[in-house]
This record gives sequence, structure tokens and C-alpha cells, in this order.
Amino acid sequence: MMVLTRRAFQAKNLFHLIFLFVFSAVVLEIFSFLALVVLKELFLVSYKPVRSQSLSESHQKILASVLTNQFSYFIPSATLGWAIRPNGSTNLYRANSYGLRADRDYDFFPSPGVIRIAAFGDSHVHGDEVTNENTWEERLVKLKPNLEVLNFGVGGYGFDQAYLRYQKEGVAFHPQIVLIGFASENIYRVVNTFRPFYSPDDGLPFSKPRFLIDKSDLKLLENPLAHLSDYEYFLKNEQEVLEQLGRHDYYYQMKYREGKFDFFSFMKLAKILKFQIGKRFLKGGILRDGVFQNAAYNSDSEAFEVTKRIMERFYHEVIQNGSLPVIVFLPTRDDAFRFYKRNEKIYSPLVAFCEEKGYRYVDLTNGLRTIKRFESVSELFKGHYSELGNKFIANYLGTYLEGEGLIAPDAE
Repeated sequence: MMVLTRRAFQAKNLFHLIFLFVFSAVVLEIFSFLALVVLKELFLVSYKPVRSQSLSESHQKILASVLTNQFSYFIPSATLGWAIRPNGSTNLYRANSYGLRADRDYDFFPSPGVIRIAAFGDSHVHGDEVTNENTWEERLVKLKPNLEVLNFGVGGYGFDQAYLRYQKEGVAFHPQIVLIGFASENIYRVVNTFRPFYSPDDGLPFSKPRFLIDKSDLKLLENPLAHLSDYEYFLKNEQEVLEQLGRHDYYYQMKYREGKFDFFSFMKLAKILKFQIGKRFLKGGILRDGVFQNAAYNSDSEAFEVTKRIMERFYHEVIQNGSLPVIVFLPTRDDAFRFYKRNEKIYSPLVAFCEEKGYRYVDLTNGLRTIKRFESVSELFKGHYSELGNKFIANYLGTYLEGEGLIAPDAE
């Protein structure tokens, strides 16, 4: 019978430990890889680190095309971050000479007998993924021919940018009714100063203004890259400018960065989970979630406070300018599925704020109660609203405006 020497015994144990470590690492890596697939397919969450040292190659190309005036639809804006190019167009979209999504220009004052409505907001107001004539604004005009609905929506806009566009351009068109469009995702954008920090794959590598909380008021932090020369400097000094842009950006400060070990799936998964947990549970997290309560905006977060105060300013300025404000909660695809399946709204604290203040609002998510089948809800969306979804929004909004006496029943 062979007796193992002490050295051989130690070597055998070391081999077992190494084998166990390697086996565990392989199992962890496989598990992490599968978890990343599940997160991406079921929850649309994928590994998208904040780039803190350089721009992506695609964003470099986009900015180069902007600097040579080859970008067809969006242009940088000194005050708003970006805007729609006057008379800009794509295969789906067309803008008028004022940069509104429209096939014609409008006078600054509405014609007699016409009720002018101006709609402000993000891509859900702009009507991404459908042609001009199929946006809910144009469908509303077809339902009520004495209406004129001006589309001031811009893809990728935060609630702050929508408000600033109203101040800069909307007031001059003298609308009788102002629709203050709000989609639930907008709360994430009010604490962002450089679009790719928040949405790394987005085709809008532009900076934007944002509001800071200053004691009991809002303080505007103006667009840090206000001129084309600023973007020229950016392309030559990427890391320096990214650091400057990140000083007041929630995602630059909170989100994970790219790292040398990112080829490991478990490293990606760990970073994603840390950020997602922090976003929902930490004091500064934008969402509040828990086992015994539905996910909802964290009313103690900076993002909620900024959003609430912008809404307050926006609403009262519309009144001061002689127009009637209506806050419009526009359901995203996620909002619709969450509400239809669980009767849950993450933006419910903002609805409660509107009720407390006595603001006039319409929550279009409530219209989903009229739909009997989940498959029918799915048909309302592509990524944004489908043609059917825009029709649904127009019908529900038209019924609301008529029911509130804001437009005449015989307007048809």
C-alpha cells in the first residue's frame, strides 16, 4: 500500500483546490452569461458602461457629420442641446421652416375660429416611427377640423428641454391650449447633461442643459457645449470634455465605467446588478422598489424633485401667458404592459402631485382599461406608438378635451 508523502498530499490538495476554483469560475461565467441573455431579452437591460475616456466610434462619426453640416434632421442647439433642423427631413419625418414637425408653416397667431393646441415633449409627442400624417397630433386634427395642433416634440428630449422649448419658441405661436407631454422615462433625463452617459447607443451625442436644485428654487445649468466650436474641441480632447460634462451628470457619477476585465461575463453582470440595485434602493435612487410595494418614483430623489418643480413652473407659466395648460401622461410600452398586467404605474407619485396642486391632467394609460386583450395592447406599440397607437391616443385625448369643455362637441 502506497503511503502519500506530505509533499504529495499537499500537491494533491492544491490540485483539488485549483480544480474547484477553475470549475466554480467556469460555472459562474456560464451562469453570468445566461443571466446577461435573460436580462437583455426579458428586461431590455444590457451592459452599457459610461464612456469616461473617449467617445464611441459611431458618435465620433456623427459629430463629424454635424460639423460638416451633413446631419439631415437634428442639429445642435445652444440653448436646448439639440433641435430639429428647419425644413429637415428623413424617410419618415418632415419639419417646417421653424423646426416643428409639420408639412406647412404656421402664422404666429391662429386664424379666427381655429383652436390652436401646442404639444411639447419627447419622442412620444414627436411621433417617432410613424409618418407625419400618422402622428396623434395630425390624427386629432382629422377628428376635429377646427383644431390646429402644433407638434413641438423632439426625440430624446428631457422634460427640462420641453419646458425650455416652450419658453424659447412655443409662446410666440400663441396657443390657446398647451399640452405638457410627459412620458415616465422623462424623469431619468432631467439629471443628465450628456445624452450618451444616459443612453450609450443613442444617435444623439449632444450635451444638454439641466436644472439643479438651489435651496428652494431651480437653477439652470446652461448647455455646456453651446457652439459648434465646442464640439470641434471635444473631438480633439475627448477625455477632458467628458470629465467636465460628467460633473453634474447623475449617470457619470453613479453608473459603472468600462474596465480591463469586462471580457468576463460575471464582471459585467456584477456591475449591472450594482447599478440597478443602487438605482432602486439607495437614497439617491430614482426608483423606489420593494417586496411589499409596487415600483414607483422615489419622491426623495433629486430627479423627482427637479421634475416636480419643472412641472410646477411649466404649468404656471402657460397660465401667465394666457393659455390653458393640460398635463398629458403618455404611456410608454413598459408603462402599458405594467399597467395592463399589474395595474401599476411607476409615475403615480407625480400624478398624486398634480392632484394635490389641482392641476388639470389626463392620464392616457387609464384608456388601456377599455382594451380587453393583451395582444391588442401590444398592437399599439412598435418601440413608440404604432399607427394604431397614435390613433388610440388621438381618440382618447379628443374625447377628454371635449368632455372637459375645452373644445366644442360640434367641432367635427
